[in-house]
Amino acid sequence: MPFIVWNDRLSVGVAGIDHDHRRLVEILNDLYEAMGNGRNKQILGQLLDELVDYACYHFEREEGMFRADYGEALDHKAEHENFVAWITETQSRFMEGSAAAPSLEVVNYLKDWLFDHILGRDRRLGAHLNELGFH
Repeated sequence: MPFIVWNDRLSVGVAGIDHDHRRLVEILNDLYEAMGNGRNKQILGQLLDELVDYACYHFEREEGMFRADYGEALDHKAEHENFVAWITETQSRFMEGSAAAPSLEVVNYLKDWLFDHILGRDRRLGAHLNELGFH
């Protein structure tokens, strides 16, 4: 059974954003599964790389949807920047050997952050974009 199960509650009502969120969930599930199967450092490192790369791609794409009248743009972008800083630091410590393999604490943090962000900021962004005709 996957670590995270996508459901309609996580939809923000904008197809591109929902697609990206599903992919982020898939990567987190892959990371969780790899940890549970005792995968080697190289595979875990590749999954962390993929997570960082895809999160950055998604954030850039999402921020490209911000409009001048989107009042939460600065705070939303700041949440993205804080996440990237945290996951990049976690990735660096792991790859340098100063941190053990990603732990359940790390993937739980990632899951909680993603859910909080989707159900908060992204849902409000989705509603704003829906009002502008994006679906």
